[in-house]
Amino acid sequence: MEDNSHDFSPHDLVTHLAENKAMSVVYPNSEAMMIAADTFVIIAGSAPRKPANTVEILQIISAPSGRWYYAYTDTALIRNEASITDVSRIRIHFRK
Repeated sequence: MEDNSHDFSPHDLVTHLAENKAMSVVYPNSEAMMIAADTFVIIAGSAPRKPANTVEILQIISAPSGRWYYAYTDTALIRNEASITDVSRIRIHFRK
């Protein structure tokens, strides 16, 4: 699967992720309602990728030390293929 995350703003990407997460559970024309959320983090202007091993996990965890970063969270409510979403962005400082 191709990674198209660079084609989205952080706001749009987190909305896309949350909506897709909810839609993966709700079947079309179903009366089910699903609430899903996703969070996307930007550190020093870029998003860390998923770690491949323990060394990368430790690098990602220590990267924000002494820095500011942004966390974007979207909550999506899906019913009958209609969605309501709400994105929040917070700025967080990690102490050294």
